[in-house]
Amino acid sequence: MKRAALRIPSRHHSLRRFHDDTAQQQQRCYHHLLAHMNYARLKAPMEDPIMSEFRLAMDPVNALAKATPGFVWSLDDTSEDLRDEVPMLRQDPLLMPQLSLWQNLDAIQHFAFKSGHAMYLKRKREWFTAPPEGPVAVCWWRPAQNDGYPTLKEAFDRLELLHTHGPTLEAFDFKSSKQFPMPSNTEMDGTTACHSNPNQHRHQTEPAEILLDLAKQ
Repeated sequence: MKRAALRIPSRHHSLRRFHDDTAQQQQRCYHHLLAHMNYARLKAPMEDPIMSEFRLAMDPVNALAKATPGFVWSLDDTSEDLRDEVPMLRQDPLLMPQLSLWQNLDAIQHFAFKSGHAMYLKRKREWFTAPPEGPVAVCWWRPAQNDGYPTLKEAFDRLELLHTHGPTLEAFDFKSSKQFPMPSNTEMDGTTACHSNPNQHRHQTEPAEILLDLAKQ
């Protein structure tokens, strides 16, 4: 068995500049946080050989997200109990949702399109089927709370709002996001909370690359 190193470019200079621009934001208190959910349908169960490269990349890419300045939280548990709350997830085990919480829109867009994640995003057709009609991703501003996080049911309810009514403050997408900046304290009820990213120091101590050792037959 041969092993090959696959380099995931994280665009070191861009990441350093992004970290410098957002370092002070990490210490701020936010009265709203940006929730984001997207889903896609796998071409095969995760244990299938055609999914092997994607499966091996999941943990490093998730670690990259958690080390991104502005990251707050992600749903790591997608067990059957949580999926049962959403009919379409209960009916199709190949649907893969991703749910996360960020301090601002710039943070998640940097991770999605300018970090090592972007390489896998460009190759999504290798592992996922063509998306269905209608939106497959949704954003919404959520009052900051230290003891509460969005659920899959809440996320898919927001997705349905986007599908039914189009972009609104309650449910929008990346394309329409500039129309819906973070609400002020008076626009939506919410408490102010401070959220720090315990992984952010990695950008100061580790190189801005992740190496994946992928097993090759």
